[in-house]
Amino acid sequence: MCESNKESSLPYAELSRTYCKMRSEASSLFDDLRSLKQQLLTTSSYLKCVQSNLHVTVSSLMAAAVVWMSDLPAKLNPIILPLMASIRREQEEILQDKAADALAELISYCVMRRPGPVEKLVKNICSLTWMDPLETP
Repeated sequence: MCESNKESSLPYAELSRTYCKMRSEASSLFDDLRSLKQQLLTTSSYLKCVQSNLHVTVSSLMAAAVVWMSDLPAKLNPIILPLMASIRREQEEILQDKAADALAELISYCVMRRPGPVEKLVKNICSLTWMDPLETP
């Protein structure tokens, strides 16, 4: 389709060569744009994952700090949820252990609290251990 005839002196031949060259360059640019788009999507997915991991880490450490200061709020969900999320999803074992320590301390503070979250927390912790058949016989 895009063949040039060097012997032709018609303006059509020049237009045809120009069109073929522009089409080839546009195709190359389009391929480059596809590649850049894929790179952006990959980077975006990676950054979302990093942001999610950082959110779990920071929120659980903040909740642990509240527990360790022994200044518990009336409603404990803002403290319990990040600690449980960290125990489930934290990738660093040391930080996961810190969240578990804080949760254990929170449970000890709440033993006498009525109504209290202790029964539900223990149930959730048991459920977590039973979820992984490689860890739980």
